[in-house]
Amino acid sequence: MATVATKTVAFNGAAGSSGETYTWTAAWNSGGSGWAQAVQQGSTDVWDFNVDNWNGGAAGTTRSVTFTAKHWQSDTYPEDSNLKQSFTIVQHADSNQ
Repeated sequence: MATVATKTVAFNGAAGSSGETYTWTAAWNSGGSGWAQAVQQGSTDVWDFNVDNWNGGAAGTTRSVTFTAKHWQSDTYPEDSNLKQSFTIVQHADSNQ
């Protein structure tokens, strides 16, 4: 079943020299890629994660993706766990459609 998950990012600190604050990355764990999209609501820190319908999967199967919000300095300070936050979307195949 298609769905939307909404997340709000609370950014703390100064933006980078080009105005960057954070980016989203997607790690496609199973079930291919591209079936969930991060869409920003205007220029806010509110994001919709649109999950496509999945009616082609076998009953009982799942697919998952982990989205990570990365502070613009997370590559400079990789040991600082406060600069990244992740969540995982797990979708079950809908064999009734």
